[in-house]
Amino acid sequence: MDSSSPSVAEHSAEVGGALVPRTADMSADIYRLIVQEIPQLRGDVRVLKLLEASVGENVAAMLHIIQHGIDLENVHAPSAAGEYARRLAQRGVPVAALLQGWVIETLGTLAGDDDHNARLRGTLAAFLQENGSYKATAERLTVHKNTVQYRIRKAEESLGRPVGEDRLHIELALLASEWLGPAVLRQAHRRP
Repeated sequence: MDSSSPSVAEHSAEVGGALVPRTADMSADIYRLIVQEIPQLRGDVRVLKLLEASVGENVAAMLHIIQHGIDLENVHAPSAAGEYARRLAQRGVPVAALLQGWVIETLGTLAGDDDHNARLRGTLAAFLQENGSYKATAERLTVHKNTVQYRIRKAEESLGRPVGEDRLHIELALLASEWLGPAVLRQAHRRP
């Protein structure tokens, strides 16, 4: 790679910076999508206000994380997000259960809670983070490039579509499966 060409981090910072002025519009779109997808929330004005604040805080935080290259291990959930999740739990709304259906629908059989699918999800997440580079993904995972190609092909078969289609939803579902694990994954059928 030419040393004068921008790095992934520099591209990310540029994209994050370009999106910051659109934070309010993006937040509004995401809020509308969540309310549309989870109709149980529509009747509770207080929860909806918390949700709206939470989405706004989270979008702003994520754009700043991207723009400034902040390590996600150093990031804590915004206060409105925590309060929103607490209120949902008090109302008996199982947040993970709401996400599970979406994760399973988005990832297809790749949402299976087993070692094979976990390996495919991990490879796919790294592949997307490395902007579709088989070589960079192989180096990152310390496996052969052919192994990455095989796993991505298998992941696409599980998804039922190429990874380039609906990439944002796939990346979000991968993050949810990484963070929430078995709570949002399809449980493997265990033999007695």
